Amino acid sequence: MSEKEDKANLADQVKRIDIALYYVGNDMVKAKQMAAGSYKDAVAMKGVFSSSSLYGVFLIFFNKTYNRIIDSLFVISPDYTINSLNNHQDWRTFEKDMLTARQKSENARASSDIKDKVERSFTGSLCVELGRLLERNDEVQAQHIVQKILTESTGFKRVELKLLFQETSSLDIELDSQSSRKMDSKAAAQENKISEKVSQETPLDEPQIGKDGVKLIIKGALNLSPIKGKHISSIVQGDKVMITLLEENNQTIQIAQAFKAYDTEKKKIMPLPARITTIKFIDGVGYKIFALIAKGVYTAVIEEETNIKVALDPVYAAALGEKTEKSEGKAIGLPAIISLVAVLLALIAVIVFIVL
Repeated sequence: MSEKEDKANLADQVKRIDIALYYVGNDMVKAKQMAAGSYKDAVAMKGVFSSSSLYGVFLIFFNKTYNRIIDSLFVISPDYTINSLNNHQDWRTFEKDMLTARQKSENARASSDIKDKVERSFTGSLCVELGRLLERNDEVQAQHIVQKILTESTGFKRVELKLLFQETSSLDIELDSQSSRKMDSKAAAQENKISEKVSQETPLDEPQIGKDGVKLIIKGALNLSPIKGKHISSIVQGDKVMITLLEENNQTIQIAQAFKAYDTEKKKIMPLPARITTIKFIDGVGYKIFALIAKGVYTAVIEEETNIKVALDPVYAAALGEKTEKSEGKAIGLPAIISLVAVLLALIAVIVFIVL
């Protein structure tokens, strides 16, 4: 290999690492692994489906590290021949076939509408569940989740879905995908700005490993409760909420087992309670939350959604409800007693007047 080729290869490797750094939060070890192809942080979901009225194919890129949709491509058509697309092939080839099919017989309006509805249906808690299933290679249950989303968000009847999952990386998607949104210098600058803002605005009372007895900080996600939950803007220090630990390792499993929050059969960490120690809204980032799980053990949560209701610990919620009822009873009871006494005195006065 010539010196010129060596330099070209080195330049290409440096470029791949630079791009990878953007997707792994400037973690150089992970960036090098991703550039070498050994670190896969994403899954390409390749779907072919049919309903009673329309046919379609889709490619959804899902980041299983951050549990969120990266981007998606949908091609919807009244032409049944679109179902002949082969989703067993590499996602890059599948994507090319989709783009070719889109030029021939796509219903552009339906494609855009369904893409929007499906992406919005991937809520935070659902993405956490999907990410956990993919980490365990439980593709059967993962397919059930995607099929449910597809059916409920589109309103299609009798949906038949063929879905395959393929591991990939954010770097591969950035470099090879012809349809996904791309990282640019502005996006990278914005990401760095957010990271700097988070670090600069870290309050002194936030837990730090090695200080004040803090032994462990685990990434977590809030559990939602749309009906009985407490709005996230109303969550305050001291509230006890339900969270899901996102890092499945021996330590977190032991913690979950201590709280009887580990399903041995399904090998799944269940939600467990944690008390809010700090919660702060950071513009452009969302809510940055720390909560105490056990002595020296905290969970750290970044919640981007601002219009959600958070599930409270049932025991805490019940105690809170009793306290509220008692306070309301006191507040209402005194005026009621005064009113009754006034009525009684009035009746006595009337009786005395009649007798006299």
